Amino acid sequence: MSYSGDVHKLLDAVTADTNGAAVAIKGGRYRFMVACGSFGSGTATLQWTPDGGTLWASLGTGFAFTANGSVEAFLPGGTYRAVLTGSTAPTALYAWLAQVTS
Repeated sequence: MSYSGDVHKLLDAVTADTNGAAVAIKGGRYRFMVACGSFGSGTATLQWTPDGGTLWASLGTGFAFTANGSVEAFLPGGTYRAVLTGSTAPTALYAWLAQVTS
């Protein structure tokens, strides 16, 4: 598996519940990856907005992590972000969205 230049860091060393940076993607096969020292009982989830950022919808349980992990799926073009919710003192949580090219 390899990634193109379309790699986005959505969460960067997060230590509390937060909404990550919103990024626009062109669509295709993507891998959502989440890793950290501790989730602090929280859940990191990939979300999509249908209206440019007013409303956000979680993509479902397959895109929600309470431990290090990743998922690969076809995502349509649009704007996405990662969120961390329900945590108590997580340590250095990171999330990326990367286009898969092979």
